Order: sequence, then C-alpha cells, then structure tokens
Amino acid sequence: MGNARTIACLVPARTDSAWFHETLRANVDVYFLQGRIRFIDLRGGSQATPFSLMLVVFGATAEQKVAYAYAVAGFWMDRK
Repeated sequence: MGNARTIACLVPARTDSAWFHETLRANVDVYFLQGRIRFIDLRGGSQATPFSLMLVVFGATAEQKVAYAYAVAGFWMDRK
C-alpha cells in the first residue's frame, strides 16, 4: 500500500534455498545473526532456534543498520 518505509523479516538463514537467492536480487539488506537466538516461552523458559537466522530488511536506513548491529551480534552482508 506504500505506507511502510522499512520492513524487517526474521527468517531462517537458508543460503542454499532459491528464496534466498531471489531475495538477494531485490533491493534488500541482509543481517546474519551470530549464534542461535533464544525465544522466551509462556512459562519464562527459553529455547534456542534449531537453525540460524537472518534479518532481511527492505528500506533500511544507515542509522537503523548501525543501531541493529550495536544491539545484536552479527554482520551485514555488503551489497555491491
């Protein structure tokens, strides 16, 4: 609808998938998270994901990228 400036998607880091390669053709920024993310369940416990994750961001600003890298260990994949 054109109302969003930035869209962030937390997805499995499956670099061998067709979806990953198709996404890289778009104007997106990809941030690979270091290690496994832990999610908190309803009882207060936590469990790590069974796979690595990446953040795919459409419309990321330079400030958003710096802030995210500061908050979460990982690295941005450079676009050429």
